Amino acid sequence: MKMTKLRVENYKGLREIEIPLSSFACLIGENSAGKSSVLQAFSLFFSGTALAKTHYFDESKNVRIELTLGELVDADVDRLAEEHRNKIRAIVKDGALTLVRLYGPDGRSTLKHRTLRPRDGRFSEDSVTELVKGKKPGKPFVDAVVAQFPELTEIATPAMNQGEMKSIIHTLADGLPENEKILVDADLPTGIDKSVSGMLPEPIYIPAVKDLKDDVKTTESTPFGKILGILLKAIEPMLAAERTLFDQLNAKLNRVASPDGTLADDRLEPIRKIEKTLERFVQESFKAVSLRITIPPPELKTVLSSALIFANDGVDGPIDTKGDGLRRAIVFSVIRSYVELSKTALAPQEPAEVAASPRYLLLFEEPELYLHPKAQRLLFDAMRVFSETHCVIVTTHSPLFFGPEATTTFIKMRKKLDANIAAKPFGTALHIDLATTSAKDQFQIICYENNNIAFFSDAVILVEGDSDYIVLPHLARVINPMWDYEQHPIGFARIGGKANIKRYRDFFTRFDARVFIITDLDFILGNEFSQINPSEELRAERDRLLRAIDALIDAEEAILELNVERIRRAQERSDIRFLWRRVGQLKAEWDAGNATYEDLQAAVEEFFAWEKYWRRKDVLKECPNQELLNQKRALLESLRAERVCVLERGALEDYYPQAILGDGKPARAQCFCNTVTTREQAIGLCATDHRNTAGQLVPEFDAIFERIFAAYER
Repeated sequence: MKMTKLRVENYKGLREIEIPLSSFACLIGENSAGKSSVLQAFSLFFSGTALAKTHYFDESKNVRIELTLGELVDADVDRLAEEHRNKIRAIVKDGALTLVRLYGPDGRSTLKHRTLRPRDGRFSEDSVTELVKGKKPGKPFVDAVVAQFPELTEIATPAMNQGEMKSIIHTLADGLPENEKILVDADLPTGIDKSVSGMLPEPIYIPAVKDLKDDVKTTESTPFGKILGILLKAIEPMLAAERTLFDQLNAKLNRVASPDGTLADDRLEPIRKIEKTLERFVQESFKAVSLRITIPPPELKTVLSSALIFANDGVDGPIDTKGDGLRRAIVFSVIRSYVELSKTALAPQEPAEVAASPRYLLLFEEPELYLHPKAQRLLFDAMRVFSETHCVIVTTHSPLFFGPEATTTFIKMRKKLDANIAAKPFGTALHIDLATTSAKDQFQIICYENNNIAFFSDAVILVEGDSDYIVLPHLARVINPMWDYEQHPIGFARIGGKANIKRYRDFFTRFDARVFIITDLDFILGNEFSQINPSEELRAERDRLLRAIDALIDAEEAILELNVERIRRAQERSDIRFLWRRVGQLKAEWDAGNATYEDLQAAVEEFFAWEKYWRRKDVLKECPNQELLNQKRALLESLRAERVCVLERGALEDYYPQAILGDGKPARAQCFCNTVTTREQAIGLCATDHRNTAGQLVPEFDAIFERIFAAYER
């Protein structure tokens, strides 16, 4: 059995969310986005604890928590009490079952299931209940049923009671075609909420903010007791003799059913005497009443879960007297111990035994609390192994809780305010599926730094290298204090070159982040331009600019002199090396008579066409006439509208004042930050006649950063 989906409506700040589930799910996002509310809703689904009105997003509506189960097999249903199995098996369709915890206006809940029911109001639960209510078998009862359901004229009989009438009405409903049905919340056929508990995982909820003494009490009703119970359960097979002693003790305390169904009474004589004495006194007033005393027998499970742990940190005492960090560390240690011992010392279970054993659902808020990064990684590894058998759902602010083979599915929670939907903010959930991301990209892109940006940023600015990463945030702050990215959910990410634009852009887009790119002018000339999936209009605008540049170059009729740096950079380009190998290959084929001279000439011309790149770049930077400059700036404006900000002067270093010195790019970038410290200095480095989103003429840096920070200027 697997849990496949959770849907929550009207609970706290969760107006309506739907979350896909897996064996290890991770909820990420900023504070107050609704992460904790999701885990609390999950816990409420299992407990059914009463709610206060303050927990309703809208007090006029019900709270609804829906859990979908998949891959249900007979072994799962067989864990239920015998009297419930067939009734629950009947509502499992194609191995799936959706259960709904529904809270009414009074804060009390009932457990229902989703099923197809007729659209016809005659078949509704309320209508059928009202029809049979208070009726006794007989002709008047049949007449009332047939009056509402003429289809049952030949089926209903005077001998039928209320339950039998309901049954034939439900059979009639089941036989209707699906196009005459709708999905509804229906009562469980058992009429008992807890009748399905046996096949559900047992929740272990560890909140982040509460009195941790509740977490470490070693009783099964607390998270710590449940986790410790998982660990100690492994020794049960080794206590067969002790189990026999418990059975013998039970026989001395209670009547015991024999295999043929008869009750054997081998209880201690004082117990039987107490029971008879109580019964005699009661029968003085109620002669027909008999009493039976049942003493709950001891169980290994109960004994093991009452274990106590003491810690000596200078003062020996139970762990509930220790500090928060130590207490939480004990919880983590139990999980790690379970994982380690399950591989070695713990007794292995047979496959059938595992399938029939109850599963656990670990709901863990901020597991990174009180742990340094190395310990966080160790805990993550332990939970990854734990999730191979059980289900783990965590909320986290730590980018360390990621693994390419474990948490490939994330849920990013975000608070949203939309007056058209609701008068107050509400949480939204974005499903992020990284299962299709290649392993290489997972390790190269989803490093600590970029993982952190994806977790908590609404907007991401992609820059190429160290200089951009150091200088651009500084420039934004200096030009306008409101453009301090650290005061907003905005992150800068280094991508290591234009060739990585698409990979990084696609990755951050999965997290529903607005992705901006700040890049060099040669972006317009290279193949990287296609990585932004430009529209036909944008591509045509760029092509017109390149044709205008080529026309100027052709008119010069000059031979381009290449310097050593440009030749070196050409050697590093794989596409140029490919073109040179192609020339050599066609030359050999021409010598052998297997290629035409025209083929060879075309390959040679294609190889030497790369020279034109440098002249194009020079012309694009200089723009020798106003018409070309206007075309260039129009393209830059169009690109900014697509969140691609191209630097007009070339690379960022082309804006540096002459006084900027340093050994290497990072040192020069830091020198820039120490030198350029006012708005006047910053905007003096760029052209002042670019157009912003309102069509006004502004400095180039203003046009770029205004586009990025506009959503946060309030």
